[in-house]
Amino acid sequence: MSAALRWSVFALFLMFPLMGWTASTEEKLPLPDDIMATGGAGVASYDRFGMIFMNPASLANPDYGKLVLLQTALSIQPALPDFLKSIYSPGTSSTNPAAVSSLAGKQTGFDLDGPLMLGYVGKSIGVLLYSQEESVIGVGSGPGAPVMDLGAIIDFGIIGGYAGEIPAEFGPFRKLDAGFDFRYIYRVKYSNDGADVAEVANIMNHLFSPQDISFLVGQAIGSDLGLLWRGDNLAAGVSFKDWFSTTFSWVGSRIGTVVTNGATNVTLVTNGSMPADTYYAPSLDVGLSYRIPSLFSKFVCSDLTFYADLINVLDWSETPLMKIRLGVETLSMGFLRLRAGLYDGYPTAGVGLDFPFVKLSASMYTEELGSYIGAKPYTRVGVSLQFIL
Repeated sequence: MSAALRWSVFALFLMFPLMGWTASTEEKLPLPDDIMATGGAGVASYDRFGMIFMNPASLANPDYGKLVLLQTALSIQPALPDFLKSIYSPGTSSTNPAAVSSLAGKQTGFDLDGPLMLGYVGKSIGVLLYSQEESVIGVGSGPGAPVMDLGAIIDFGIIGGYAGEIPAEFGPFRKLDAGFDFRYIYRVKYSNDGADVAEVANIMNHLFSPQDISFLVGQAIGSDLGLLWRGDNLAAGVSFKDWFSTTFSWVGSRIGTVVTNGATNVTLVTNGSMPADTYYAPSLDVGLSYRIPSLFSKFVCSDLTFYADLINVLDWSETPLMKIRLGVETLSMGFLRLRAGLYDGYPTAGVGLDFPFVKLSASMYTEELGSYIGAKPYTRVGVSLQFIL
């Protein structure tokens, strides 16, 4: 038995019992644009910025090393503007109940990556400070009048990882890379379910004014392990995500306003409540990638790469097609990246502009929030700007 095969069998045997069978009780925020535009696939990628979130073994690539100075990425649900017009009138708390009722069962929102995105990725190490934000507005049916669900999550995190190469050959693969990472997440979560429309409109009209808000503050430590087999053009990856369950411990907090001598002061109070812990359940993801270095001339279509992932292979409680991630990416004219894929059973698309020190990306993808394809699709359209050396 070759060294690569022995290492592979040992790692899989060691990690398999650690994989959980329960579903996560805490939400994960979206992956970077370069990953989502290719269908969320990338367990076997080793030359993209987003790889640090997919498989820590990919850090071992000696030919890829990037210093990330800043990233700003915004994605919205296309119906957001019309959604807000139905419930929000500047300077007044009045709403149009009929317009809101027409949105029953629907939701919209936006996501923001950055502006905190600072670190280094590649050549065996990865260290990254980052921030993410997600806001969601939904409409439900209440007794006699529609009600609204508001939610927001803000993450501040640090991820650090290391990967190394095990010189060994196994079939078409010349190298076996193994890696690990640890991350710390500081999460602020706000939820207001079942609010009446007038209350929501009043909150939005006074969004930048002092007001009483209750929220949760949670902290978690997690880790991923990964293996990556690399050949000349073919790669295969295995990622053991959240292998010891990334558990969030929560504390209830409140921002309150106090009027003293006619002046309004804002105070932060920890109310002492300790909600139940939530967690990311362990997940075993596998993937393949195949690269065609020069299909045509480098100005037409070069570095054509195909990706195929199967996520959480130990849990088949959801529709099988929703577990498949497919993607393709190509480079044209030396700076234009075209991307497409399949995510949650829906097509994805994206484009990227790679210039020295600056990268621009745009993506479109749909996430299925229901239990089957077509139940509750949620489409995001996003753009991002990165400064990378």
